[in-house]
Amino acid sequence: MEDVFKLAFMTIAISQMYSPPDNQIVLIDMEGITLMHLTCIKLTVLKNFIDFLQDAIPLRITKIHFFNVNYVAEKAIAISKLFMKKQLVETMEIHPTSMKIEEFHQKWIPATHLPKEYGGDLPSYIELNDKSNQYFRKLKPFFEAEEKLVADCDLSYLPK
Repeated sequence: MEDVFKLAFMTIAISQMYSPPDNQIVLIDMEGITLMHLTCIKLTVLKNFIDFLQDAIPLRITKIHFFNVNYVAEKAIAISKLFMKKQLVETMEIHPTSMKIEEFHQKWIPATHLPKEYGGDLPSYIELNDKSNQYFRKLKPFFEAEEKLVADCDLSYLPK
């Protein structure tokens, strides 16, 4: 899970460098979440990630959509809510696996803003992933330097 959160931080950094939005809509596909995933969550890491989303991210999250939510995914979301401020919780929309994508397009996000896998007009996940990987490779020195900077920081003065 730590790697997933790190990737999310890196993706946010890239969006801020190249086309910083004023507002952000987050889509999280929970397909395939199992009980084993819940056992991998370190609560301190989860709390730090949520604190970053709420207080440090340089943009405003207007909505978080969770897709393909099953029973286990509901429990993972419930655990996450324990660390969230009311304002962030109110941005969340939970969509079960039975959701009709056409209804989602009409109510929330038009097809023009979603990848093919969500009935959208944008390129497929694979194409979008390839494009993202180009940015990651280009910014590899930046991310390595940032990670070294964080690792070298003396945080002993912070309260525990």
